[in-house]
Amino acid sequence: MVVKRSTMSMSADEVRAYIARNLFGRLATASSGGQPHITPLAYVDWEGQLYIRVLRRSKRASHLAENPKVAICIDDGVAPGEGYPDRRGVVVSGDCVPADQVAPGHPVEQIFLDRHRVTPEHLWVPSHRWMVIIPDNIVSWDFSKIPAGLDRNLDRVREE
Repeated sequence: MVVKRSTMSMSADEVRAYIARNLFGRLATASSGGQPHITPLAYVDWEGQLYIRVLRRSKRASHLAENPKVAICIDDGVAPGEGYPDRRGVVVSGDCVPADQVAPGHPVEQIFLDRHRVTPEHLWVPSHRWMVIIPDNIVSWDFSKIPAGLDRNLDRVREE
């Protein structure tokens, strides 16, 4: 049987809580010619947007300069010891642009310091800059929401 996305989607409140609870995602970028690149990174969620630190001289930075379209996948249920019913996550797509409003004392700075336990000196190195992902689409999934009888793999795991 086919499991419809709506069957396992998180509510808007669940998505917000899930993003706020997690620390890392995998950011996908592409050059203007379509060359993909994906890397894990830390993020901060603030006022419905995701803030990241980008190395100024990197493939990620050059892609963003050519093409601001990105997707970030924040998920779990794929690590050793986690099972099929533990799979859940969010993919946020949108534009990633410079976040020049983030400066020392900005709320994003304090959130990053608290969540990632780094020093302010770590945040303000000249080799990096703040960028913000402005979402235009959010997709989510939570396999635990799939009702019995719709997914044979999930049913088999639940029976064990």
